[in-house]
Parts: sequence; C-alpha cells; structure tokens
Amino acid sequence: MKTMKHKIYISKSNQASEQTLNVIRKLLEYNNVEKAEYDGRDYSSMPIKTSDALILVSYPEAKEGNNVYLGKGTYIETLKASTLRIPILFFDGERFYHYKEILLNDKNDYQKKYGVMEIAEGFSQDDLPVFLKSFPFRPREIEEQGIEMA
Repeated sequence: MKTMKHKIYISKSNQASEQTLNVIRKLLEYNNVEKAEYDGRDYSSMPIKTSDALILVSYPEAKEGNNVYLGKGTYIETLKASTLRIPILFFDGERFYHYKEILLNDKNDYQKKYGVMEIAEGFSQDDLPVFLKSFPFRPREIEEQGIEMA
C-alpha cells in the first residue's frame, strides 16, 4: 500500500530571501511533505489545485502588524487557494501565521502592495507536524483527471 504525503504549494514573492525559501523547503522535506512551486517556466494553477495547503513566503518588510502585502503573483495564487478552500499559511522565516482574509489593495503596485492578506497568530516551526495532521488530504487522483469535486 502506498503511503500518501501531504502536498504543499509554496507561493513565493520575488523579493523573498533564498535563505527563507531554503528553510521552508527543508522543513517540508524533513516532515515528509511533497512540495510544489512555480519554477519560472510556463505558469499553471494546477499545482495549487492539487495541493493540500499553500504556504506564502515573502520578505520581512511585507508584514505590517496583522497584514502581509502581496505582489500580483502571490495575490493571485493566494486568492486561488482561498477560493478552493485550501488551507493557507504565511511563513516569515521563523513562524507560521494563519490566513484570515485577502483583499485587493492597489492595482497599480504589481510588485509589493497589489493585495493584502490579513493574518492571525500562528505557531512555531516545531509545530508544523501538528498542523499537517489537522487537515485531510485532498483527493488529487480524481481532481487531476478533471472530475469536479462536490
């Protein structure tokens, strides 16, 4: 019998540090999580649609209080996950924060403040396994065949 892994999509800001991205990649690998992320080639939302959760990785100045400002790409990816009711987390390099709401902020600022995501208190890196156990796997095999889920 094949063991299922959680699949998490990493939505990353162009300004996210490589160090922070490596921290999240290693955390997911350590917790036996399949990871997906945009690789710079032709864009598709399919990896988001077939993921169990989305983790947003941005840059330190993007977080102001309980808000995280998003460029257009991360706004679109986060909105897609929200629409699909996929759990969303924000990772600041040290802690995870829970997603509350996403709003369009400034359509003219594609780089940094296109959208804004409101976040709530979250948990430390050490509690990632607890989070992973808190939500079910999405039935990827069915979705990947293009069959609508109820």
